[in-house]
Amino acid sequence: MANDKGLVEIDMLGTKLDAARLFDLGFAGGLTIDRDTRAALEALSTALPDQASEVDMQKLESALRRGLPPEDAEKAIKLFHDYRGYQADMKLELPALGVPESQEASDAYFDRVAQVQRKHFDDVTAKALFGQDIQNARLGSLASFINRDSGLSPAQRKEQLDALRALLPADQRGLIPDVEAAPPSIIDTDPVKR
Repeated sequence: MANDKGLVEIDMLGTKLDAARLFDLGFAGGLTIDRDTRAALEALSTALPDQASEVDMQKLESALRRGLPPEDAEKAIKLFHDYRGYQADMKLELPALGVPESQEASDAYFDRVAQVQRKHFDDVTAKALFGQDIQNARLGSLASFINRDSGLSPAQRKEQLDALRALLPADQRGLIPDVEAAPPSIIDTDPVKR
């Protein structure tokens, strides 16, 4: 991870980057916090072992302080530590949450994820890092329940799925599936088909 020049390098698809270059500074300066920031935090987290030593952490912090303006470096370091704490908590939470089998269980799942996020990030930061992905996941979960609802006609399911699709940005509307065909009947009562 550290090269002979003391930089902390991250391998991004075969390209070595200084850790500080993973973070985006806005046009007028200041650390940008968005989905791309989360990708940077994930890359740093992946590059460090789960039980990173104090020396590893000091090297990373030093690299960020050398590569970013002082205030932004401190924000990036805090974000990284908060993100690692969030990841550790989610590793403990996810197995207990299981796969939601109902809309109520799905709502409880996402509520618990939001609680863990709020434990580590303020609301603005959590929304910037996770907001769109959480919305996509919630809508995808709702779509799966709509598609499995045998009480809805195919036209009703299509209408509801189209309404969910409209809530997503145009480039992400494919996340909501089309209406699934009704499962074939177990007993075929039409003797003409035999």
